[in-house]
Amino acid sequence: MRIVYCIPSCYNSGGMERVLSLKANYLADKMGYEVYIVTTGQKNSEPYYPMSKKIRFIDLGINYDELESFPIYKKIYYKLLKQHGHRKKLEQLLFQLKADIVVSMFTHEMPFLYKIKDGSAKVLEIHFSKQFRTLHNYYNHVGWVTRVLGYYLNYRDRVAAKKYDQFVVLTQEDKLSWKGFSNIRVIYNPMTFMPDVVSDYKAKSVIAVGRLCAQKGFDTLIDIWNRIDPELRKSWTLSIYGSGPDYDLLNKQIRDLDLSQEVKLCSPTNDIASVYEHSSILCFTSRYEGFGMAVIEAMSFGLSCISFNCPCGPSDIIENGVNGFLIKSSDCKAFAVKLSELMNNESKRKEIGERAFETARNKFGIEVIMKQWVDLFLMLKK
Repeated sequence: MRIVYCIPSCYNSGGMERVLSLKANYLADKMGYEVYIVTTGQKNSEPYYPMSKKIRFIDLGINYDELESFPIYKKIYYKLLKQHGHRKKLEQLLFQLKADIVVSMFTHEMPFLYKIKDGSAKVLEIHFSKQFRTLHNYYNHVGWVTRVLGYYLNYRDRVAAKKYDQFVVLTQEDKLSWKGFSNIRVIYNPMTFMPDVVSDYKAKSVIAVGRLCAQKGFDTLIDIWNRIDPELRKSWTLSIYGSGPDYDLLNKQIRDLDLSQEVKLCSPTNDIASVYEHSSILCFTSRYEGFGMAVIEAMSFGLSCISFNCPCGPSDIIENGVNGFLIKSSDCKAFAVKLSELMNNESKRKEIGERAFETARNKFGIEVIMKQWVDLFLMLKK
């Protein structure tokens, strides 16, 4: 089987790139499929995540990111021009490749890929939720022009997604928001790690992982930490791993609350597995999500996870009180109470962590998830 994935680039360290590397490697190495990854702006860079030597890369040289600094009216005009060239190049390539399946990862080719009649089945997979753009605009206080454009793009997305042979979303919660779709199904993201050991339940280390931006709610997490009894806090640390535009704001918040000895902003690391292994609790305070890969990663190491029940993702991953804890969004008091309970109770951390470890393997293991993808591709190929 010949499968083509379309993505802007593979040199970034993002979640979409990480998940693609896992799936493409599995299909190429385990299944023996011909896998192509078609990018629009790879810029002669190496992929950030390890990729099988069997995978073939083709870059179309569109480079949409050149438009990022343009004012919005100019950006719209030149993006339309680039999309015209993108469609022409991609159409020519697909007729040459004669693929069985072509997958859009809901990026630049999404509005037109289904229109290319090269004989392949077209699959659309989204790595965020239906509400993502609206929530992003709300929490980042964007201007009215961007909000209006967002409404149009949401409408465009809905119209286009219905045209694909299959539309794959990440959560059951998100599936419910795409009303009237007959071509929709849920396939979770797979675990990124398969550790043989669980975390150190004795470790007095609470962690959070993600981009330092409004979406991830780390400002709320710092406030939650400040609610914990100082006598309990002083023997623990909270480490937030990430980079992003809110670094200075969060650093100031930590200093203003006199938490510098307990709360650390840590740079992203290529060895995040070691961080999970030597921690015991993960806090997930996102205001909105597409899935929540940090939760899956932490659970795969047996960490106890506490998460706001934000849209979308955590409720598909965590069974409250069984393999983790779900807290009503923005209820900082309840979050702090549950976090205090876990910090005070090593046996509870162990009990919850062991169940989390089993959930990660049984529900999100690579073999479990990739069987669903292979079954889908075989069905579409018939």
